[in-house]
Amino acid sequence: MPHVLTFSDDRHFGYLTTAIDQLRINLVAGRSIAIDFYATYKVSPQAMLFLLAEVDRLVHLFGVPRFKTITPRSPKVQEVFKQTGLYATLGVESDIQPKREDVIHWVAMSGSRVKSEELADGINRAAGGTLPSKTLSSLMKGIGEATSNCLSHAYIESRNDGLGHHPTTQWWFLGQLRGNTLSVGVCDLGIGVPRSLSIENDGQILTKIIKSMRGLFSTKDHWDVKALCAAFEIGKTRTERTNRGKGLAQTLAALRELDDPLLIDSHVSFEILSNRASYSVLAAPGRINRPKIKTLRKSIRGTMLTWSFVIPSHSANHE
Repeated sequence: MPHVLTFSDDRHFGYLTTAIDQLRINLVAGRSIAIDFYATYKVSPQAMLFLLAEVDRLVHLFGVPRFKTITPRSPKVQEVFKQTGLYATLGVESDIQPKREDVIHWVAMSGSRVKSEELADGINRAAGGTLPSKTLSSLMKGIGEATSNCLSHAYIESRNDGLGHHPTTQWWFLGQLRGNTLSVGVCDLGIGVPRSLSIENDGQILTKIIKSMRGLFSTKDHWDVKALCAAFEIGKTRTERTNRGKGLAQTLAALRELDDPLLIDSHVSFEILSNRASYSVLAAPGRINRPKIKTLRKSIRGTMLTWSFVIPSHSANHE
């Protein structure tokens, strides 16, 4: 495994996604594998969520005996792996008790059905149990909707990763409080928004919408980027129909409509990664900045949604 597990730059992102691809290829070929974390000394929340989801799926399909784990020499990374449950998934026995302040607030969980109460509980636990109910409710308007929407389309076909089609609605969650910044993420390992959009929408309409959005991305951007941008636009057109509120457009609307006192002076960053596309915005009550669009070096073969925002240290007193 890479020394640094992060999605923040193309090089390390490519290292991690390639490493996961190699695990999958070797398991399909019938080989037992060794996952070598010995030199890993840094882990970011996005990369940790991706790793947890992929390893959990592979262990579920192939069984723990096929895996040998070489544990990291970094004491902090050992604590992270214990705290997030990665060690438990891989069958690694460890007496380590996470104690670091920037580790003990990592909260990981997974499920097969999206329950808003479950997500809300995970977010609040990651925040140390200090989020007022109004703040949590305000945040869940976008988080719950986006998660449900993506998962409802994620597993309609094979992921095309050599493992066949396994109908499921599996999702993974990771929350982390670092200082007074809370980061939460949810991901699936499905076909991705760009593919599901192409399957479930008329091709001519989709092409027309993409052409109308040319100013948002360049001609060099991957199709996944264009399709992901179109997904937000299609969501806007559907808000006038009977399924009002469904779609990624509602996620942005929820960010724009944040009215909680704790978030008035803060910004909420939101990013969605789906296959080879990245779409991120910075939002504050009443406004959303122009999205940043990026073609990823490799496909994550699924969708990851992340939110990050500052929690004032006195939040517990605002209930």
